[in-house]
Amino acid sequence: AINDEIALQLSRIGSRNLGRDDRVVSDHGCEARYPYLDEKVVKFLCSVPVWFKLLPDSPLGIGDKIILRYLASELLWLRGTAWEPKRACQFGSRIAKLENAKEKGDHRSVAKHHLLLDAHHPKIRKVSDGSQIDNALNSSIVLVQDRLDVPVPIQLEDYRLSVHAVKLKRRVQMYQWAEVPRDRLDYLLTPLEDESGGVEDAILMADDVTYLKEWKDELVNFTGEHAAALRDIISNPSFFPVENHVFVAPVVKVGAYVLSDYFKENYFNYFREITGGERPTDPNIKLHAGLYYHSTNLWDPQIGDIRMRFAFAGNGGLTRGKGTPVTVIGQLIGTTLYPFEDENGNLFAILHEDWDSLDEIIQIEKTSRSRPFLAYRLLGFGVFIFGTVWILITLDHMSTFELLVSHT
Repeated sequence: AINDEIALQLSRIGSRNLGRDDRVVSDHGCEARYPYLDEKVVKFLCSVPVWFKLLPDSPLGIGDKIILRYLASELLWLRGTAWEPKRACQFGSRIAKLENAKEKGDHRSVAKHHLLLDAHHPKIRKVSDGSQIDNALNSSIVLVQDRLDVPVPIQLEDYRLSVHAVKLKRRVQMYQWAEVPRDRLDYLLTPLEDESGGVEDAILMADDVTYLKEWKDELVNFTGEHAAALRDIISNPSFFPVENHVFVAPVVKVGAYVLSDYFKENYFNYFREITGGERPTDPNIKLHAGLYYHSTNLWDPQIGDIRMRFAFAGNGGLTRGKGTPVTVIGQLIGTTLYPFEDENGNLFAILHEDWDSLDEIIQIEKTSRSRPFLAYRLLGFGVFIFGTVWILITLDHMSTFELLVSHT
């Protein structure tokens, strides 16, 4: 009965086992199971003594697949991962979550996007003049080409900034004590106090840890063994007085057509730094080298002082009143462009910061989506071949070793 059950399971391995996590692996561009279904490989593995393949005394999920774990640990140097408990797909592993995800960054999403392009290509109607609303095209999928226009600028009065752009990003740093590993320093720092009893900019507490004052993007919490002893001497604020933020223009147009929030949120993510043409009126805000410092002394900042820089995305009239030329494909409803939603709930919308023909846009979209996944597949295939060769070499050595043992 046991032999019949084993034979039945082996006969089902192609349709059953390959239908679980192995199917997900195949779906993402590489297959790790097919070579090991080779009859010679299976016969050899069956002939290997069980103590080479299984450690019954080990905890559940760790004592199996010893050969693969050994190869991963000793040959691929994945020692931490190699001895982790098995996470089966049916019990909620990360790969199962990937399979069940609504949107996946794999070849399926690329193929889906290609299908959307091909399906909606014949429906796209080009607007002849982007500076005027064509009411006859209402509810249609349209292609609009004109310059980006932000009529109401993003204004920050404290910094005397007025930017005709789609987005304005504020990045904030705070002056804090930071814990730096000793091997990152290329010079020697001396732990001394100045004449007034204050702490110098650096305190060398041990051979492995140094405490420095630095501009940091995030709050610093000390974890070193000397942090508790220094708590009364050095301490950082518990919060940022000003947070990072992205300001979005309330109205963005392409010619006479208004862009919906979908286009503003999903596009215009390439930021370029910008500085106001005038110095802030607040004496506590100082402009230097493109950075705005909230400090009483620019050259001697104190713990808790902040500095910030600004960057914009989507030129809506920064230079001579002319915005970036863009091409937009979306559904026209009234005077606003929205993404087109089909009966399956798929959204279709395209925005390019250039003036391209419809055929050029379709080709660019297909190429840009396919190229990264092709590179990942080639990389995965190379890793797979490397791993397979190492496994076959190791199995050959194990076979030779077993033969020698049997003769002795």
